Amino acid sequence: AQALLLKPGPLRFPAASAMLRCLLLSSLALRVSCAAQCQGCSAEHQMLQKRARVGKTVGSSLYPPGTGQLQPVEGRCDSDRVPLGSRCTGCPPTFNGKPCASTSRYFDVTKAACGCSEPHLNFQEDPSELWWPFVHHTAALNCANNNPSEPTQSWCPTGCGQCFRLCSTGGHINSNKTDHAEGSCSVFKITNNCADGYPHRPGDPQTDWCSQNISFADCASDPAACQAKGNTNMFGYPAHFDLMDLHGQITDIIGWDNAEVTFEQVECDPHFVGPSWDCQCQESAQNISSHLGSVTY
Repeated sequence: AQALLLKPGPLRFPAASAMLRCLLLSSLALRVSCAAQCQGCSAEHQMLQKRARVGKTVGSSLYPPGTGQLQPVEGRCDSDRVPLGSRCTGCPPTFNGKPCASTSRYFDVTKAACGCSEPHLNFQEDPSELWWPFVHHTAALNCANNNPSEPTQSWCPTGCGQCFRLCSTGGHINSNKTDHAEGSCSVFKITNNCADGYPHRPGDPQTDWCSQNISFADCASDPAACQAKGNTNMFGYPAHFDLMDLHGQITDIIGWDNAEVTFEQVECDPHFVGPSWDCQCQESAQNISSHLGSVTY
């Protein structure tokens, strides 16, 4: 599919214009065509793919063609593009001893890959914009980390319901905002899956946030494999969090615009500010250490 490159800066729509926003986000979303990904798939499977993907990276600001294709920086994971203002070093990249990730923003209102919709309405496909996943701090995690054993699983990935503390490094990736304060932290719950560009095929240009071919745990345990192009995303990060920003909770409240962050998995209770898990998919029971590998924070 032809990717649409958006100019720097957040893309926002009036909260009242739900139908207009839905149409615009469906047409503007930077994603690989569901039809291209699902040739020969059942109609149900295509719907699951769409549910997990629509709206991804709409808030992102990407380089126009012919720019940002920088030479690899020594010591960084090999990638087609380099962050404009990274404070992370090494491969896998770290900051103050913690692993680094990229972030973007999205706005789509569906029950998504984890089935987060109103139970009393039989988990309808299009929940209210005021349902908790669209109001609180939630995120879509890149598929190689969200379901390491089967990244192509688009419905009920094993990472549903996990919580991660994201803290800004003070760096920025590809936006005009250069004043992200270091140490601004919040806990996000995983309610969706990001598979944009997965899997990355050798020789193809890197154009996506969530195309990492291996998990962060594999990156951490085998830095040489992590160094290979395609095993991190287009900016060289082994993990990516696409943050729900329907009500401006990221841009207006935290003040992030594709901020560079560190991440660590934490227990949702008591760290996550929001209701208990009530989505269709089972809440993750993945062990923190087994998911992230033998990494010391």
